Amino acid sequence: MANQLCGAVKVCNGPGCKAWASQELIHELTRIEGEFGKGAKMVKPVSCMNKCGGGISVKSKACKSILKFRKLTSAINVLVPESLIQEEKVCS
Repeated sequence: MANQLCGAVKVCNGPGCKAWASQELIHELTRIEGEFGKGAKMVKPVSCMNKCGGGISVKSKACKSILKFRKLTSAINVLVPESLIQEEKVCS
């Protein structure tokens, strides 16, 4: 799992989460996955998770609860393993 996102990631794409930039998070995670995920489709936009308010709702296979993120950078820091972030810095 060293060169993958932390398991399958479901990102809420409901109206409340879109207001918190869920589409940008989906785009960024998909971009990172495309560069380093070796073709695995781990990022899945889903309809409303009914956990509205306070940020983007995200469910990761590695975590049993729904996570909430208010900032894109916070989500990336939690969902993308440090090994990928280091690779990205080296490749840039």
